[in-house]
Amino acid sequence: MIPIEKSSRNPYKDRISVGRARNCDIVIRHPSISKLHAHIRVHEGKSYTIVDLGSHNGTSIDARHLAPNVAERLCVDSVVVLGTVVLRVLDAERLHEELMRRLVSSSERGSSPLELSPPSRR
Repeated sequence: MIPIEKSSRNPYKDRISVGRARNCDIVIRHPSISKLHAHIRVHEGKSYTIVDLGSHNGTSIDARHLAPNVAERLCVDSVVVLGTVVLRVLDAERLHEELMRRLVSSSERGSSPLELSPPSRR
């Protein structure tokens, strides 16, 4: 789980950069992710959009492939695929529910509650 927040060292204040390069705001070190894969923008602090920046392996939201350089709205519970990396958009309430579900599940299995696993679907 990665919070969407702006890096203080990135000069572009109006967007959150996502990619493999170390100077991105959100760094995902995976070979299917482009160095600068996408931008996320916050609109009036309440809604988000994502733009694929012509990445080599593409971006999709809820199994719908995004055209390069076209902003698409992100919604809570949307499944975003960057390259082959699967992410799910969560708000605070859904994050809490997911953490509690993992905590209960991990205690039943005897494993760590923050072990990486594919996102569950409602």
